[in-house]
Amino acid sequence: MQEITLPRTSSTSSLKGSNNTPSDGNTACTTTTSDTTQRGRHQPSHHSTASLAESEIKLGTNLLNSNTTRKEYRKQNTFRNLMSTSSNDILEEINSPASPTTPNDTLSSTLLMDPKVEEMISLISQEYPSFISAEIDGKMEWEKDYELRFVLGPSNLSRYLGDEKFVQVKAFLFSKFLFIGKLTQTDPSMGGREFRIIRFDQYDWTVKGLADDSSFINAFCLKLEGESEIFTTNENSNLKKYWLEQLRRILDIPTFTEKQMQAIRENIQEYLEESTYSLEELQEYYTEPISELPQYQDLGETCQVIERKGITQGVQYATLEKVFQLLTDPHENDGDFLFTFLLTYKSFTTSMEVLKFLKSRFNTPPPVGCVDFQEWKRKLFEIRLRICEILYAWIHNFFYNFRKDLELQNETHHFINDVISNSKMIKAASIIQKCWNMKRKQRETFSAQQFQRQQQQLEALRRQLEEEKSKNKTSIFKKLFNFNSTSESESFASASLSISDNTEEQLMDSSMNIARQMCVIDMEIFNRIQPKECLNQAWSDANRRKNAPNIFNFIERSNHLAIYVAFLILNIDTPKKRAKVIEKFIKIAFVLRNLNNFHSMRAIMMSLLSNSIYRLKKSWELVSQKRMVQYKELEKLVSISANSKVLRDAMKQAELPSLPFMGILLSDLTFFEDGNPDERDGKININKRYQLASIIKRIVEYQKKPYDYPFHDCKTKWSNIYMAGRYTDDDLYNLSLEQEPRQ
Repeated sequence: MQEITLPRTSSTSSLKGSNNTPSDGNTACTTTTSDTTQRGRHQPSHHSTASLAESEIKLGTNLLNSNTTRKEYRKQNTFRNLMSTSSNDILEEINSPASPTTPNDTLSSTLLMDPKVEEMISLISQEYPSFISAEIDGKMEWEKDYELRFVLGPSNLSRYLGDEKFVQVKAFLFSKFLFIGKLTQTDPSMGGREFRIIRFDQYDWTVKGLADDSSFINAFCLKLEGESEIFTTNENSNLKKYWLEQLRRILDIPTFTEKQMQAIRENIQEYLEESTYSLEELQEYYTEPISELPQYQDLGETCQVIERKGITQGVQYATLEKVFQLLTDPHENDGDFLFTFLLTYKSFTTSMEVLKFLKSRFNTPPPVGCVDFQEWKRKLFEIRLRICEILYAWIHNFFYNFRKDLELQNETHHFINDVISNSKMIKAASIIQKCWNMKRKQRETFSAQQFQRQQQQLEALRRQLEEEKSKNKTSIFKKLFNFNSTSESESFASASLSISDNTEEQLMDSSMNIARQMCVIDMEIFNRIQPKECLNQAWSDANRRKNAPNIFNFIERSNHLAIYVAFLILNIDTPKKRAKVIEKFIKIAFVLRNLNNFHSMRAIMMSLLSNSIYRLKKSWELVSQKRMVQYKELEKLVSISANSKVLRDAMKQAELPSLPFMGILLSDLTFFEDGNPDERDGKININKRYQLASIIKRIVEYQKKPYDYPFHDCKTKWSNIYMAGRYTDDDLYNLSLEQEPRQ
């Protein structure tokens, strides 16, 4: 197998004065003959060698680090989100002329797939024969997953079982999952199976390096909602470093790319090689006089400033100053902590305070009595590199914090161009500034595209109004907003008399077309939701239109859809025709379910289950058996029993693109907000922020992959349902009584 060059170290490792590559120390990967070993320091095997450890790293350090390779290989499986369909109607409508078709893959799999994947899958299947025939969650198809990459392995790791026991496992890291194969037949950790697979693409795993102590040496931890998987690389510190580096590239929010980091390190290396023997020479690396800078005070790990918990020593509570120190500590470097901070910091501080601390920490002076200025310079660059990563991640992933804050924009611009750039970190400043410029341009482009889409919808609506006018028909939209009527009830009645034609027009498109356009509309609104709207229950207070406008609009859209569906059903005069409309909406809801749009699917089902529709016995008796089976299936899905367990499970298992039922996410946010204090004894409740961030991260993940369906005229019709908000449940129930009076 061809060896691949060792990558440069990431920001997690120390900067050294002479080089940036790991040394060839006498470290080794441990293999043991016993099933388990006592928790603690592991002794290297007599037949392990340093060369074996290095070759193990070389074997797996793959093409994932190359952005060019990502672009060459990336290809999406268009219909993967329809794999779970159980209705022939869905497949029929996909192939029908009325449905827009999506181009099939035209390139051969040999050009699209990472060749290492096939090689490693073959290697794994030789040792674990059941692997190649297994479907991970029933979804993974190796030969079609063009985005799958091989990253690292095979590595012999020690897996922690609890009770001070470890077991040896063989690990292979791919871009979407971690394969863990047992090395001994008596391994009790896998329940009789040969292997375990940890999925990354569907579950919110995070990674953290653990400090060496009496419990673990060279250990790292994968965490998921209370579950922890702890591994050690035994005496091989280099192997731990590479596993952490690659896992962070997969799981953490993006900071600098490998190419960018290499350029920054080369820039830093030039100055590290320059000798610095005095305070005067060190002053060249500061933009302010060192004598005027406030001394940095390490707050330590006392219970007055921080509380940790658990075997992984996760932060539970910390003062704001300690939070800032942990954030910028180049050795702590917990990606999950950074992401949680950037998602939730507005619940306990301000953007200006964050930037102020970053600037202060960037200009940290040497400690009092420092005599080794060369060593301090190395530590200073470590700190500054970490701060540059934080600033880049902040701008790249959370640019909305800067958009409307002119003071923050000006101070950030000063920090990048006057402080970072003039502190011997020109390359880092250049990369951050390019990111800033790109984000501003993206925002301007998005605004222009949004305006263009609105113009398209208005033009389509104008054509619809002109067509109605040419047919001497009074527009349903005008009737719905007929403020010249003597009362609201007259306006409602006026609209009701003529909506039957509009109902047929609304539903004449195929169910697939209508469902797809609903997905596009919903995703357009959903993608505007910002993390800050999810904090402090902003969506539920009196100022929710201002503080959480996009969440408010998304919820309103669902409410209007539910009313509108009932409205269209109730304005049909005969039970037979009403049954056909009910069947149509069941079919649309079923398609939405298979497109993983749980938000609109549930809105339609809530309409069908509402009192005004559910009571229409004559209409329901005429609904076909086929549709009733689908209806019953969807009814179970939206059931609120056991805290909506069925719907929660379906949302968790759905592949992207997908739209969640927002009510569940907001309910969970409310639970964590109300059930946990913001602080205790003057310390911020970091655990609460982790819980909130875990939900917000799910929203961010949903936003990463939108639906890609073309614009269709029926989108305009289904965009303009806001008029339904004028009517109440009482209005609809009265109309239901008119159509089918009580017996």
